[in-house]
Amino acid sequence: MRKNPLHACAALLLASLAGAAGAQEAAASAPAAGEPAVIRFQRSAAYLDETAVADNIRKECSSLGSQLSASTERYAQEFGLKVERVESVEATQGGTVLQLKIVSAISSGNAFIGHRKSVAVKAELFRDGQLVSQTTRSRDSMGGFAAGFKGSCDVLERTVNTLGSDIAKWLRAQG
Repeated sequence: MRKNPLHACAALLLASLAGAAGAQEAAASAPAAGEPAVIRFQRSAAYLDETAVADNIRKECSSLGSQLSASTERYAQEFGLKVERVESVEATQGGTVLQLKIVSAISSGNAFIGHRKSVAVKAELFRDGQLVSQTTRSRDSMGGFAAGFKGSCDVLERTVNTLGSDIAKWLRAQG
């Protein structure tokens, strides 16, 4: 019986596709050369100077630091960065370290007369103990949609969430 050349071509094509799929799976599971390092940062961002932030903000909105870190982590992962939040980290440690600090937090106004909130943060990126880049970012908010139904801490949390996105974008640009 004579073999059909189309069957031979089809078999060859299927075999090459199966090989390519296997190679793609192997490449996906193996770390690529030059893969970005894990960026480690503190689970909760500290205040750069606690005296620069009103006592009522620090006491009533006590989760701002952890929310800033969580937001930075979430957006960084969405941007394809490898990040790890740890209890404590020092810039002098090896590897890639992000130091996040809340520089200021201002809470004026309220739900009845209108919110006027602002948060500023400082980010410093270290590689093997050396400062390679830094930035300071700030965001203001008047509360957004349904501001009259939001408390002051809710509006401040909204600003640190957006700042987490800003810092993640900045990290992505650092390469």
